Amino acid sequence: MPQVHLHIGGYKTGSTSIQAFLANRRGQMVRDAGLLYPKSLTHDDGGPGHVPLVQALIAAARRGDNGQGGRLEKLMMALAVEVAQAEPQHIVVSSEVFLPALDLSRGLADPAILARQELFADAQVIYYARPQWEAALSKYKQVIKNPKIRYTGDFRSFVERWLPTVRYAEVLEPWRQAFSAERMVLRPYPGPAGRDFDAVADFLATIGVEVAFASGAERENANISRGLYVTEQLRRYHEANPDISMHRRDVHPLLKQFEASASDAEKDAFEAEYKERIRPILAEIRERVADDNAKLIRAYALPADFFGPVAATVDG
Repeated sequence: MPQVHLHIGGYKTGSTSIQAFLANRRGQMVRDAGLLYPKSLTHDDGGPGHVPLVQALIAAARRGDNGQGGRLEKLMMALAVEVAQAEPQHIVVSSEVFLPALDLSRGLADPAILARQELFADAQVIYYARPQWEAALSKYKQVIKNPKIRYTGDFRSFVERWLPTVRYAEVLEPWRQAFSAERMVLRPYPGPAGRDFDAVADFLATIGVEVAFASGAERENANISRGLYVTEQLRRYHEANPDISMHRRDVHPLLKQFEASASDAEKDAFEAEYKERIRPILAEIRERVADDNAKLIRAYALPADFFGPVAATVDG
């Protein structure tokens, strides 16, 4: 039975880069590393993550069953065929949307249902935890860029909605119960490497796979972050046009338009002022999650400096 590595995020920790790397090299990964990144669990015209599996788990949880006769059963059958053809030693299943993105109100995937599927019974669960005070600004920008969410609130209101989703000890507890603490692997993001952190290299090392690949500098950035000036212009656009439906393809031209609407000096000045204005909020986030982070460190026997040095940053 191949070893399944279940990568469940978190958000803004390089998940898209990992998924894109594996999806773009499926043949090479099977041939050179015995690693299968299943195509049967992805959308034909969607991103590289295994979102259909998450959606099937949510549907099964709503029905109150293990997915028999539903989409989950069909996905498991398709996955079994793919595994039989590839005969891998490793299987990587990856999606950050296993966990909530903005708030806890939407339907959630039930990890217990997944753990009851034969192939996943002994899965290793991998989660990258980023200090919340460092992730907040990046996540805020990502939420505003998402045309399905079309968030129009300010940073403070965003934090109030988002913070419960990054109380890591709480949100990971169902996964710990379903798969056991021994099969949970928590990795720090970005860890001691800081800005030199390479998500793909760290992930492959974590699952024990060796394969030749380009360095982080040579690989394409799968999820480019936009500056705060552009983010604010897009937020205002959403606010002024609440009834206009949008697709992801509609967002990029708007971002380019907003990018060209101010000089580099103006955008730099806006960013500096914005970061200074939200600095107290970031410090407050650190204080509010301190107990939960300490609980996480105890529950998984993590090093005391798992979340890095004392000084908070505002990089987004």
